[in-house]
Amino acid sequence: MIKQWIVNYFLIFSLSFIFFGCATSSVFIDTLPPGAEVYMSTGGTTGENILLGTSPIQLTHNEIVEKFNSNGPLNLFAKKEGFESTQTYVTEIPNNSDLHVTLSLKNEMDADRTLKMNKTLDMLFESQRLVKVGRYEDAIKQLQQIQTEYPYLSAPMEMQGGIYYIQKDYTKALDSYQKASRLNPQNTELVSMKRYLEKVKESVPVTKKANANGTVTEPVPNTKSSTENKENSDGFGEF
Repeated sequence: MIKQWIVNYFLIFSLSFIFFGCATSSVFIDTLPPGAEVYMSTGGTTGENILLGTSPIQLTHNEIVEKFNSNGPLNLFAKKEGFESTQTYVTEIPNNSDLHVTLSLKNEMDADRTLKMNKTLDMLFESQRLVKVGRYEDAIKQLQQIQTEYPYLSAPMEMQGGIYYIQKDYTKALDSYQKASRLNPQNTELVSMKRYLEKVKESVPVTKKANANGTVTEPVPNTKSSTENKENSDGFGEF
């Protein structure tokens, strides 16, 4: 009886060793976004990067030890076209529990957009400065450069219309405000200025007269609407 109990004990112990002693943990590697190439190296950041595959990836503890002859420290590196590469340092791959690692890759376009946005804002402010010192043509060149790169941005077109208004070129001013209002119809001040310039055009006589220099000009209407009174003296409104 005792002998049979001892045999059963060792049988259970042996089965436990087979099923549990040989079990190994897994390493799950994800990236945001998925589909990135994932590399691993030993020796921190100085070792050779070996391609593990494309994320998401699952490897066992034994597979990593066999491939790198080590369970740590290890360096994980991920890269994907259109995104900045990233890496992380794993001190040890556990052999008794699973390890989940997620690497986040930053979109390279985010950094480019930020740089372009800052450049555009700088050019807009520079245009305003040029207008204040009377350098209207230089300001228009700056604004036209922005419009070439961002044709769906209303602010440069609105500012250009303001410059033409200062110069009393109401035809070009109206054309600029009409284009700007189509791009940004929710801007009530912009739409109001467009309507005011339309009234100006209607009140201007068809026959134009040349001044002493022979330059044809369009006369300014004698009456002012309430919309005009809301505009600043420089014709730029609130921007």
